[in-house]
Amino acid sequence: MSEKSKVNWKSIIAQGLVLSISIYVPFFLQNWYANKQSNELNEQYKGYLVEDLQSDLAVIDSMLVSNQTYLDSAMSIFVVPVNDNDGLLKRAEKALMLGMTDEFYPVTDIETYIDQFREHGGKRDLKLVRELGTLKISFQKIFMIDKRREEYRKEYYTPMYLSKYSIKGGFPEVTDPEYFGSDHFINTVSLLYRLSIQTNSIYERAQEQCQTVLNTLED
Repeated sequence: MSEKSKVNWKSIIAQGLVLSISIYVPFFLQNWYANKQSNELNEQYKGYLVEDLQSDLAVIDSMLVSNQTYLDSAMSIFVVPVNDNDGLLKRAEKALMLGMTDEFYPVTDIETYIDQFREHGGKRDLKLVRELGTLKISFQKIFMIDKRREEYRKEYYTPMYLSKYSIKGGFPEVTDPEYFGSDHFINTVSLLYRLSIQTNSIYERAQEQCQTVLNTLED
C-alpha cells in the first residue's frame, strides 16, 4: 500500500473527538444550566413554603385559642344554675358567644407546591411531596368542619338569636328567659359544643402536619 493510500487514523479520531465535543458539550452545558436554574427555583419555592406555613401556623394557633374560648363559653352554660330568672339571663348572655365562629383561609397553595416539587425536585423531595399531600387532606378536613360549623350556626343558633333576643336598645336583650332553661336550648348548645370539640381535633392535626412539613424542609 502506497503512502498516499494509508488511512490517517489519528486524524480521523481527532476529528471525531472534536466533532463529538462540538455536539455534546453544548447539550451538556445547556442541561447543566437548566438543572441549575431548576434547583435554584426549587430552593426559592422551599423558602416561600416556609413563610406560608409559618403564616398558616400562626392563624391556626389563633383559631385554636378562639375555639377554646368558644368551648369554655359553652361549658359555662351547662354549669350556670337556673333556679331563678338571674340564672336564665346569665345563660342567655353566655349563649351570645356561640354565634361567633371563625373560618380558616390558608395562605399556603399546596397544589402549586406539590406540582413544583414533583416537576423540579429530586429524590430527596419525595418525602416533602408526600407530607404536603397529607397536609392537603388536613386542610380539606378543616374546610369541611368549618362549613359544617357554619351550617350548624345558621340552622340552630341564628333562629334562636332572632327569636329570643331584641337589639332595639343597641345591645341584645333577652325576650324569652324561660327558653334558656329548656331542653331545646341545652340540646342546641350540646350540638355546637360537640362540633367544636371535633373542630379542635382537626385543627390540632393540621397544626402538627404543618410542623411536620417544616421539619422535612429542615432535614
